[in-house]
Amino acid sequence: MAVSASSLQGFSLRHAISLKSFFITLAVLFTCFGLYLVAQATSPFAASKYAKLAEVSIPLVAGEGHVENAAPVEEEADEPQHAEPLTEEEHATEAEPEAKEVAPAEKIVAQETVKPLSNGITVTDVGFSSKKFDLIKRKMPKGTALVFDPHAPALKQLIAEAIQHSFIVKVKLPLQPADFPYSDTGAMTLMIKDNNETLAQKIGKLMALAPDASGFVLPATSAFDKEPAQKEAIMQMLKEQMVPYETIPANAVSVNAPAFYDLVK
Repeated sequence: MAVSASSLQGFSLRHAISLKSFFITLAVLFTCFGLYLVAQATSPFAASKYAKLAEVSIPLVAGEGHVENAAPVEEEADEPQHAEPLTEEEHATEAEPEAKEVAPAEKIVAQETVKPLSNGITVTDVGFSSKKFDLIKRKMPKGTALVFDPHAPALKQLIAEAIQHSFIVKVKLPLQPADFPYSDTGAMTLMIKDNNETLAQKIGKLMALAPDASGFVLPATSAFDKEPAQKEAIMQMLKEQMVPYETIPANAVSVNAPAFYDLVK
């Protein structure tokens, strides 16, 4: 099929016009888009929008591990944990710890011992008879001086009970009786034959038996009356140990004497 020259010329002309129209349309679109961008950039809304973007923009990195012109980053501190408020019952529990129940024996030990005033009555040879000791506790007034025999059983317990009943507690210092061996006052008796070392040991044992006693009571007479030097040595030992001592009062009443029952009527 042959194509004429005029037909080819007409086709080329129409094709050129179509391409020109396409490029003109494309140019118009780019122009409109450019005008739109300019309008957005110059509007007040766009200005505030870009300002916010600038605040959160990522700074340029000048080198590995180093940020140039970067604002210091403040680490957020951990918020303190607030405990819930305590109830009134919990406050009372914390403020007042649970009270420990104290046994009766502990209460007696914890009590302050006040030495009672003497009433002038002295009872000697206390400790061997529990019945007579019960009579003393029930009948004798406070301030009565009780002189315990150091050989009495359960001496510390008896002394503790006497102190609890507000009696004045003393211990007999057994010196060799003048009529020895007819009268024997026990193994801890201070003897004429004892040297100073033995005398000091016996005094130490007597003090250990009755640490809560207020002092020793010496008999009115003894075999040491004929040995004044030895008796003075004993007195000096007591002074060195700061142990109070006295001679038995003339009005003292022994629990073994009939006059005792007159006191406990």
